[in-house]
Amino acid sequence: PFVEGSLYGDRATLQSDMSSHGWDQVSPDTYRHRETGAVISDAKPSNVIKDGNGRPWPFDAIVDDLGTLGK
Repeated sequence: PFVEGSLYGDRATLQSDMSSHGWDQVSPDTYRHRETGAVISDAKPSNVIKDGNGRPWPFDAIVDDLGTLGK
C-alpha cells in the first residue's frame, strides 16, 4: 500500500473530509473538485482511504472527467 490509513466508516465523515479538501458532493458517491472541475464517481467509504493526516485518498473510484487536469 502506498498510503497508510483506514477506510471510512460512514458517508458523513467521508463527505466532510472530501469537502475540506476541495471536493463537492454531486451525488452520494460522486464528487467534483472545486478548483479543477475533475469528477470522480464510486467514491464510497469502502473505496477511499483516510490517511494519518485526515486526507482522503480515493483508490477504487472512477475518474469521469479530468477537468483542467486533462488539458
